[in-house]
Amino acid sequence: MPTDTLDTPRPRRAFGMRDRAAALVLGLAALALIAVGVQGLRRDLDRIPPTQYVQAAADRMQGEDEALRTETRVRTIALYEAMAPAARRGEDLRRWAGVHLMIADDAAAAEEADRARAHAGTAAALARRSLRHDPVHPKTWAHLSHALWLEQAEPAAAFGALRQSYAFTAVEPELTGYRLERALDLSSVWTVPFMAMMRQDLRGLLALHPGDDVARAFQTRAAASDRLAWLGEVLTRRDPALRDRWRLHAPEIGL
Repeated sequence: MPTDTLDTPRPRRAFGMRDRAAALVLGLAALALIAVGVQGLRRDLDRIPPTQYVQAAADRMQGEDEALRTETRVRTIALYEAMAPAARRGEDLRRWAGVHLMIADDAAAAEEADRARAHAGTAAALARRSLRHDPVHPKTWAHLSHALWLEQAEPAAAFGALRQSYAFTAVEPELTGYRLERALDLSSVWTVPFMAMMRQDLRGLLALHPGDDVARAFQTRAAASDRLAWLGEVLTRRDPALRDRWRLHAPEIGL
């Protein structure tokens, strides 16, 4: 009588209908679990405060990867739009305006004038709403100036808003580079008092140690911008001490 040994292969059982049904049930269960997980993740994302998301995603919103930059900005705008209007604070509205300005800047650089104006108009409206919550915030006024220039390309209104930014906070090192760039667009309407405001703000920034994070961020900005280099030359022309500080912070510009 034959015996069942290791050398004697066992007959294989056919994969029948019952097995197929079991596999199908397991597959559907796995898909259901994945769907539940995805929905849960989406709910978690929807609960992220937009401003917190903006802070965490700042590098992605301004990075080199165009697809990631666009996706992050669209996601941010969607989060702000989903907020209950009563929950939107001045900071939320200001940051929301800032995202639209990023898109408007890119559109303007790509010569998409209509798209740039549309986003700039939205940014201007958001900045004005933000100012109702905090009417003296210097960055909101700078955003409004930026938006008005992109929307209208008419310097008077943009200049008035930027002048308000300086009037409310004369020295704000974290804002110096941004405000100077806004001022460069409006050079046709500068006044002597306004140039004194710019110089005072620049002096406050250059008083920082060159290794300070804020100072280093400005150095990077200035090194990449011929316009900022020119403005540095203009603002420090009659102030040797200030020019020495400029050279210390940005020696590669070569004033």
